[in-house]
Amino acid sequence: MERPLVGTELVADVIQSWQPALCANGGAVYSFAPTPDVTNAVQLSSSLPGSAGLAFTTTPIEFAGTGPPVVYAPVAVTALAIGFHIDAPAADGRPQKLQHIKLSPILLGKALTQSYPSDVPGGNTTVPDWARLAPTDVTVDRQWKQLNPSVSNGTGSGTSIAPLVTADQSADNGVVWSWVQSDPGARAWLRGQVDPNGMVVNPNYKPLHLGNPPASTNYPRADPTCFRPAIMPPEAPKDACLTTIDTSPYMNSLEDAAVHVQRNDAGAKGTTWDPAARAPNGTSGYWGKNEPLPAGHRFTWAITATSDAAKYGLQDVTLCYADGGGCVAPDSDSLRAAVDAAQPDSTGLLHVNPADPGVGGYPLTQVVYAAVRTNQDPDALRDDAKLLDYAAAAGQKPGVNLGELPPGYLPLPDALRTQTRAVADTLRADAAAQPNGNSPGGPNGGGGSTTPNGSGAPNPASNQPGSGANQPPGSARPVTGPTASAGQVPAELAAKATPGTDVGAARWALLAVLICGLVGALAGPLIRHPPTGFTRIFRRPFWLRRSSPS
Repeated sequence: MERPLVGTELVADVIQSWQPALCANGGAVYSFAPTPDVTNAVQLSSSLPGSAGLAFTTTPIEFAGTGPPVVYAPVAVTALAIGFHIDAPAADGRPQKLQHIKLSPILLGKALTQSYPSDVPGGNTTVPDWARLAPTDVTVDRQWKQLNPSVSNGTGSGTSIAPLVTADQSADNGVVWSWVQSDPGARAWLRGQVDPNGMVVNPNYKPLHLGNPPASTNYPRADPTCFRPAIMPPEAPKDACLTTIDTSPYMNSLEDAAVHVQRNDAGAKGTTWDPAARAPNGTSGYWGKNEPLPAGHRFTWAITATSDAAKYGLQDVTLCYADGGGCVAPDSDSLRAAVDAAQPDSTGLLHVNPADPGVGGYPLTQVVYAAVRTNQDPDALRDDAKLLDYAAAAGQKPGVNLGELPPGYLPLPDALRTQTRAVADTLRADAAAQPNGNSPGGPNGGGGSTTPNGSGAPNPASNQPGSGANQPPGSARPVTGPTASAGQVPAELAAKATPGTDVGAARWALLAVLICGLVGALAGPLIRHPPTGFTRIFRRPFWLRRSSPS
C-alpha cells in the first residue's frame, strides 16, 4: 500500500533516506511530494482517494473553515542556508574556492530587492537615476568589504550576481525575511531611509513594505525594467527586451538552486539571440542562456537547505549582526543552541526566532513536524505511527547510508523524540478504537479526539515559560490553525525523482529497494527533483563541521 506524504521540501532528503528502511519486510511504501504550504491543508482536508493523511510543516497548518483533527510530531531539525560557490584570487594563478563568506541582514535585503544596478536589467549600461549613488553590486558595498575584505566579484561579466531564490510562497521564505527584519537599520532602509553611503532601496520595492512585519513569504521580482541592447540582433523582434525574470530567473526548488550553484550557472539570459529558444509566449526565438562561469570567475550563491548545500558540496554563508559581530554558520552546535532557545506557539510547535536565536544559535534553524490527520482508516494510522517510530529512533542516527539521518540535519533532542513516540502511540490507540477496522464516517471522518468544533484545545504546556526543547509541548491533541484566506488555490505537486545511491552504502538494503521499487512503480512514482549526474557527493558530515574563526 502506498502512503502519500506531502509538505515542506526541508524533509526531502531525510524521507528519501528513510523510504527503503520503512518499506522493508512488507512495510508500506511512502511517496513524498514537496508542496506549497497551502497544499498541506488541501491534502489533509480531502477525502478523495490518494490524498495525503500526513503533511510535513514548520508552522501550524491553516485550514479554510473547520479542519480535520490533526496531531503534530517533530521529525527533523534542519535549517535554511545561503550556499555559495565563489572563486578567490590565487597568487599562483590557480583558482580556489572560497571557504567563508559573511553576510548581514541589510546586505541580504539589498541583494533581494534589485537595489544594486547590476541586478537591474541593463543596469550596468544605463544606471537608473535612483541608483546613481549605489555600489555596482553587493561586493562593492562598503559593509561587504568590511565583512569580506578579500572577496570581490570576479565574474567580469557585469551581469546580476543576486542570490538564486525560489518563486514559491512559503513559511521558509518568511524565516529569511524575518532575519532581514531583525536589524533595525535593515528595516529602516527597506522603508526608504538612505544608508550612510547614500544608497536607497529600489523604489519599485517600497510599496511592498518589506521592512514591516509580518515578513514576506516570497521573493518578489518587482523591477519592471525591460532592457533593449543598443545593438539588437537582426533576427530579434523589434519589441524584444530583457526582463528581470530573464536576468535573475527563479529556481524550481531549494535543491534546484543548490544544483545551479554547484554548476556555477545562474540560469540567466544574455544579449545573444537564440532562434531555437522558446519565448515566454510559446513562439520560437528568444534571448540565449549565458554559459556557466569559468573557473577563476565563479560567483553564484543561493538560498537553499543545509541538506542540499551538503549534498552538492556548497559552502555555507556565515550570518552576522549589522556591526559584524555575533557571526554564526549552520553546524550542529548552532542548530542545537537555536532549538534550545526555541519557543512553542499556541499549538505547541517550536519556532526559532530569527531575531533572537539564543547565544550561538543559527537564526534560520527550523523544526519540522509531521501533521497527521487522525480520522484516517486504521491501517493508515498504523503506517503513520510506524513512520513516526522510525523518525524518533533509528532515523536519527547520523550517516550517509540508507535509513540514516543525512548530512544537513541535527538529530532530534531526546525531549522531541519523546513527543514523537507519544504521538505514534496516540495514532495506534485511535486505530484500535475504531470498530471492526472501519474508516470513520463523514467527509473528513469522525475519529480522533478533539473539541466539538474540530479545532482542538491548546496544550497548557505550550504556554509555560522556558526553552523549547527542554519543555516540549504535549502531543496528544492538536489545534488547527487560523482560517486561511478565501480563494486560495493549491499549486500542482512538484515532481521529484529519487536520486541514485552509492552501491556500497545500499548493498544491505538491495532486496528492500527492489521490493519497494516494484510496489512504487505500480502505485505511483516517488517524487523528487532529479539531481545532476549519479555520483553521491561526500563531504565531511554536517554534524562534525564547525565554522572556522574569521
